[in-house]
Amino acid sequence: MVHLALCVLLRRARVAGSGTLGGVFYSASMLPESFRTVLHLNPIYYMIESMRFALIGHTLERPWTGFSVMFFIAAALVFWALFLLKRGYKLRA
Repeated sequence: MVHLALCVLLRRARVAGSGTLGGVFYSASMLPESFRTVLHLNPIYYMIESMRFALIGHTLERPWTGFSVMFFIAAALVFWALFLLKRGYKLRA
């Protein structure tokens, strides 16, 4: 949801490459400094940088930064899912 809101915001600002604010088609160094801070809030950016490191061995971020961001997001989603299951959210009796 945050990714969608950022894309809409950047499309209104008419920034090139705003439709995919993840760094797939461009490097983070090509963005202005103000948009780089927004880019670092996007978890997809870290996933793409980790894939870039795995494929070509070069990345702008430290690889462990991306891995740790993805690990914490995955852990938070697992705990949230377990909480919902324990509570019985949308389970039929």
